[in-house]
Amino acid sequence: MNAELKVIRFKFTEKSTISELYFNGTLIGYTLEDKDRGLDNSMSEEKIKSIKKYGETAIPTGAYEAKLYNSPAHGEVILLKDVKGFTMIEIHIGNFPKDSLGCLLVGSSYGTDVVKNSKATMKKLLELVKDAEHIIVTIFRKA
Repeated sequence: MNAELKVIRFKFTEKSTISELYFNGTLIGYTLEDKDRGLDNSMSEEKIKSIKKYGETAIPTGAYEAKLYNSPAHGEVILLKDVKGFTMIEIHIGNFPKDSLGCLLVGSSYGTDVVKNSKATMKKLLELVKDAEHIIVTIFRKA
């Protein structure tokens, strides 16, 4: 089985980006990331690094292979591979931009600069992807 996660960014503030989170086409929750600074996977790594502000920038839009990973800081997470200009980008538990450092935080609902019920949403997400042979995470910006 393949797991396709789609992250569709739609709410933008000076501190964060809120997205819808889909698993194989079904809305399962929301994500919170740092501020979207318009980065795209087609940019060079040098260009990305020139725009990025450490700990305050959402990763580039695009498609990423991912895998389950036992994070020393966050326990079982989904780790995105080969994110230009970033390292160790995880989908993990958290509620506020300060919890992110470029990672995607999950929740069942959202407010301004917050996602809620993160632990329960992460548990649900991990259950959905646990048997996947391949995990693909694609990040879009809503037009």
